[in-house]
Amino acid sequence: MHVTMRSHLAVGAISLLNPRFRKWLVYYVPLLSKKVGVRLIHYSNNGSHLHLVVKPQTKTALSTFLRA
Repeated sequence: MHVTMRSHLAVGAISLLNPRFRKWLVYYVPLLSKKVGVRLIHYSNNGSHLHLVVKPQTKTALSTFLRA
């Protein structure tokens, strides 16, 4: 399943490509996916949005992952 998560606020100094935020994403996105039962197959950080390819074990797991 392909999921896109976008933030209109993530530009310039607070871009998701900023080293501070990028480090956080690299650590926490995989950790969170394992915790809630979503297999993270691939993700791409595009600065203002993330593309995720995921395989949730349940609908509830996907919902929890997207709300976190």
